[in-house]
Amino acid sequence: AGVRERERLFNELKKLKWLKPFPSQTNFIFCTLPGRSGGELAQGLLREGVIVRPMDNFGLSDDEGAVRISVGL
Repeated sequence: AGVRERERLFNELKKLKWLKPFPSQTNFIFCTLPGRSGGELAQGLLREGVIVRPMDNFGLSDDEGAVRISVGL
């Protein structure tokens, strides 16, 4: 079930023009956010009850944020 959910989530995230998800074999999907802040996205989603981990300072360029989205059932 976990693999199917990860694939389903990845395919849905690919539809968002402002987000670039990377294929994963783990329990999370890493996504870059060209021209956006992962921290700001994480805060906005938290206000909606969705928790993602901001990853802005992990060797990316200054104008590209990132988030890590855990995959569950």
